[in-house]
Amino acid sequence: MRTIPLDAGTAPVLRTLGHGRAYRRDTDALTLLFRRGGGTGLILTSRAGDAVVRVWCDSAQWCRWIAPVLPVADWHAVPDELRSALAAWTFACVAPCAAAAGLAWPQAEAVEPEACSITNRWLLRLEREGATLDLQILDAPSTWIAQLAAGLDPLDAPPGDAPDRPAPAPALRVALIAGWSCIDTTQLARLHRGDALLLHHAYAVADGELGLFTDRPLASVIRRDALGYTIGVTMETFDDWLDVEPADPAATLPLVLPLDASVRIVAQAAAIDVPLDRLAALRSGDILEGPAIGDGLCTLKIGGRPFARGMLLDIDGRLAIRIEHFV
Repeated sequence: MRTIPLDAGTAPVLRTLGHGRAYRRDTDALTLLFRRGGGTGLILTSRAGDAVVRVWCDSAQWCRWIAPVLPVADWHAVPDELRSALAAWTFACVAPCAAAAGLAWPQAEAVEPEACSITNRWLLRLEREGATLDLQILDAPSTWIAQLAAGLDPLDAPPGDAPDRPAPAPALRVALIAGWSCIDTTQLARLHRGDALLLHHAYAVADGELGLFTDRPLASVIRRDALGYTIGVTMETFDDWLDVEPADPAATLPLVLPLDASVRIVAQAAAIDVPLDRLAALRSGDILEGPAIGDGLCTLKIGGRPFARGMLLDIDGRLAIRIEHFV
């Protein structure tokens, strides 16, 4: 099972992705997936409104895609003077399908040979009259990705990357938290090694309960054995989570915050790898299989960034984190 590094921009859309999302119109189709890819190929630069969208694709697959307008054996056979026009046609040929889905569709301006790192990324799959083009999204606003996903329909089953082999289910590494606390920046600046930070909201850790957390609490989970957790209460809202307006995460580390700012500190006890389709449809009583990943210490985070590690304590029935060291 592959694990995917989580960032704040990707997490909200991943929770709704499931097997993927797609829209089909006649012989055209658009599919949004999360897949591993990259290497030597082509990069197309385009615009969707005011946003710049850059995608990578395999050069041989792109040549097959443009064959209806220019049959070529490989990229090097494409005349320089036609590259911009062919880049534009790459997206334009399925633009009616995108328009029918209500999507803000990119208009490509350039295509150039270039390599990119091999990693997990959003993948936009274009289909037209039996041809397929997989576009790894390198750069795009998270709002555009979210709008793209919202305009497509959920897939009931994972699409196959090969005719006889289903795509392996990707997994997201999700935090298991002991709780969280909200303090002002004055208190934050006074924290030292050895101090204990009380958790304003705490799970029943002694009873095996933790919180499943991405960029917000998703559900409580109860440890069932060394290899899994049972999903408890799923959470759409959390009053003591939503009522506090945290400071901008980009300004939280190092400690250079406005004096009147409040920050939310999350205490991560461990992590667990959760398949995306399971994460998209959490239900009470379901089982999350897999061991918790941790070393016995809690990591204190602000805006997703770790700033200290410590030991979980019970102080007169209240949970706290004793800071062992800063990171």
